[in-house]
Amino acid sequence: LDEKQVEWAKRWAAITENRNLLQHHGMKTAAFNPTGKNISKVREDIASADGWPEFVGPGGGQERLLVCPFGNAKGVLYSAISHVRPRRVVVVCSGQSREHIPQAIREATSGDIAPVEVLEIQMANPQAGISEFSTLIEQASVWLFEADEVHVCLTGGTSLMGVLAGRMRDRAAREYQRSIREFVLIDPRTPQEQIDDPWRLGEIHYFDDPSDNAASTSSDT
Repeated sequence: LDEKQVEWAKRWAAITENRNLLQHHGMKTAAFNPTGKNISKVREDIASADGWPEFVGPGGGQERLLVCPFGNAKGVLYSAISHVRPRRVVVVCSGQSREHIPQAIREATSGDIAPVEVLEIQMANPQAGISEFSTLIEQASVWLFEADEVHVCLTGGTSLMGVLAGRMRDRAAREYQRSIREFVLIDPRTPQEQIDDPWRLGEIHYFDDPSDNAASTSSDT
């Protein structure tokens, strides 16, 4: 914990201690004294709330994280990285699609986009492996915790890969209070055209802020 977090921890501990003495009066030798020294300090602290440092929760520091399901359509990961420009990427993949991750990363970061760190979360059964979720979410939990914001791709991979990405989103939002942005990638080309030429940057559509939607040439979904 940094100094600000320690200050907040001490403040919360003092409030909790006095609350417990009042709520459970008689269960401990120490009695709650509404005019005592301890509660007076808490009151004085609350009265000076304007001078409290802004609370910054634990974790964070690793900037933007992309969570991307990745099937056999190589362009999904390429387009997601190109648009989002993350520092780190959690790729939900299968044993088969995992082989294509390095190439997609190279293509996406070959221009002015900085290199990214990649965490591969491989599903043994991408069609029906619901029982794998708990273990796989735990594998990604440290990166979710260390992110400042999490961008989640809702297209790509199997349906179950998308559900797993959604569960990771829930972990980041509910347990770690991380800022979340969700988007889809649109590629109007035929499946064969996507296979023949996967490295086409296309359309990204964010759900939280329509003004941020960008339309380029088609991308692989």
